[in-house]
Amino acid sequence: MCPRRSPRFKLIVLALALVLIVPIFGACGGGKKEGKLPTPSTTYEKLPEPQSTITGPVEEAWIVRYAGPAEQIDELADMAVDDMGNVYATGSVTITGSVLVDKIDDKTDVDYVTIKYGADGTQEWAKRYDGNGGSIDLAKALALDNEGNVLVTGTTGTVKYDGDGNLLWSAGTELAKGMDIVVDGSDCIYVTGDAGTVKYDSAGRELWNAGGGGRVIRLDSAGHVYVGCKQDSFNVVKYSSDGDMLWSRAPDVTDNLTGTLDYWYGNVRGVLAKAIGMAVDESGNVYLGGSLATDANVADFVTMKYDVNGTQQWVDYYPGPPGRSDSGNKGSASAIMVRDSENVFVTGMNVRDDGISPYCSHYTTLRYDSDGNLGAVLLYYGEPADRWAEARAIAADASGNLYVVGKILGGFATVKYDREGTQVWASWSDVGYTDSPWVIAVDGSGNVYVAGSVPVGEYDYTNIMTDTFEHYYNNDFVIIKYTQ
Repeated sequence: MCPRRSPRFKLIVLALALVLIVPIFGACGGGKKEGKLPTPSTTYEKLPEPQSTITGPVEEAWIVRYAGPAEQIDELADMAVDDMGNVYATGSVTITGSVLVDKIDDKTDVDYVTIKYGADGTQEWAKRYDGNGGSIDLAKALALDNEGNVLVTGTTGTVKYDGDGNLLWSAGTELAKGMDIVVDGSDCIYVTGDAGTVKYDSAGRELWNAGGGGRVIRLDSAGHVYVGCKQDSFNVVKYSSDGDMLWSRAPDVTDNLTGTLDYWYGNVRGVLAKAIGMAVDESGNVYLGGSLATDANVADFVTMKYDVNGTQQWVDYYPGPPGRSDSGNKGSASAIMVRDSENVFVTGMNVRDDGISPYCSHYTTLRYDSDGNLGAVLLYYGEPADRWAEARAIAADASGNLYVVGKILGGFATVKYDREGTQVWASWSDVGYTDSPWVIAVDGSGNVYVAGSVPVGEYDYTNIMTDTFEHYYNNDFVIIKYTQ
């Protein structure tokens, strides 16, 4: 039994953007054959032109940066916010040497770093963890318990800090090399990575381990453990709270596919399929999201559901917005979440095929009901519309409002939708060209936090497709807080 639970950058509120709520009838329901891609059952109509009406205020409360001592690549990995509005972030910072692939040597030292900021953005502490003593330690995920302690996992183990930043314990076993981490109602800790899954009590004592690992770990209200997306595949394994495997599923979603995701959009390349995330509702239903290459140089979103017994209920894929060409349509899912056990959302991007520019895209957010019916397609173009726009993360507040963050060339762009899918506001923070942000969170007061990594210095956007990107190897963490 586990122990008791315990500076400033400009913000532009855009008068732009588009919410398209496209009703979809006859979408996929239950009873789909496992692992087989369904035949599209939707006839799409051409998109209307983007609207330009935004209501509702949003303000940037503060923005903070954090730079490692070597002024090289510092990559934020995860963030969480507690009930007091304190913000915790973790990632990896270069201490010495170079992390460029052709320059890594025995002088290269990269450590975990975990930082706490107060509700006003003041840094309270920053702690580094050197798990291998001068090697490369990459933090991957962070979780909070109810005692105000901070758990961090990554490639060289799992560590626990108290609220003042004191290191309480570390676990450096092979199974402790984590990609994701969660904490249950008794403050037991679950870590998963490609090597396996392990459960610790709150003092860091191992309770059980299992060989089935993955990139994502989730819990349901009954304490069952779900591990998925091992090596970016569409697998999922369910365990009891005692570590007994209850079922395992690994559908072959690539059956009869002819293409490959052989392009750089959305960070997928040279594969038939890529799972990007897993969500579990309170009843133990499991949802997986990702991307599929359904034809040469064509990629679609794919979403599937398993019930509590591991029976696949439905599979659906989204081939891109209406009015787009079927040839060369590129899409990439980035994140998935469940809201109130009623709706599942998948967000990402689609390349635009409207003749404006070969490097234009937009946010695409899909809303399914629990039966797999595609009820809405929410599109966000950014301003100006001839930019690269790619959604990266999604969250909901206590009222069911939806928030999507991503990058639009030159900065972070965050969009709020109400519960029905109507866009409320959009904001853009000019933090520099970036392949992040990765994380979004909303606190109990409705404040919104977005975080990622951005390069230091100016950048000539006109050379984006030809620049060598050498100056990008000086990245800082960035966290932005918005009030509304």
